Amino acid sequence: YGLYKGIVLDGTRCFTNTFENINSYNLTYGSIYFQPNFTGGGQFTFLGCTFTGDTGVAVPSTAYLDNLCFEGCNWEQCITNGLFIAGTCAGLSVTGCRTEGGDSIDFVIRPALATEYVAGVSIAGNVFSASNNGGSPRIQLGGSLGKIRGFSITGNVVTHGTDSFSSNLVSLNGDGERSEEHTSELQSH
Repeated sequence: YGLYKGIVLDGTRCFTNTFENINSYNLTYGSIYFQPNFTGGGQFTFLGCTFTGDTGVAVPSTAYLDNLCFEGCNWEQCITNGLFIAGTCAGLSVTGCRTEGGDSIDFVIRPALATEYVAGVSIAGNVFSASNNGGSPRIQLGGSLGKIRGFSITGNVVTHGTDSFSSNLVSLNGDGERSEEHTSELQSH
């Protein structure tokens, strides 16, 4: 409570980490931050956590990790983005989670450099609660030099307080439109 950043991950050879019931509130930057040039490894699982701040969870450009998993988590009133990935992430799963009252796009998955990618993306069974303006998409894939490689976005719902949500669940932008390894599927209800 009342910190700039909640948990900062740095270094190498950090494998198989599970974080449960992290509840962060009143953070300036955000709850989870992977340092630039992080090459720590993989299997980062977050279970039943609440993320807040300007950006709830951030993987900046030049960070590299695999198997980033969120189950039953909540992104609450994140100002810029709930989840922002600009680095490389091989394997991303967001299941049974929710966002609440974000001021902008909830999940921005946009590898920044031509050598960076996010692959094996699965976003399923989530509730995206749009902010009062309802004008921003909830998920953005692509838009910088990197690639999005294989994604499935299924069985999600967008809710809005006045039932006047006027945007899309997913915005495909730039190289996010090209799935290099697998055909991709989009569904929303």
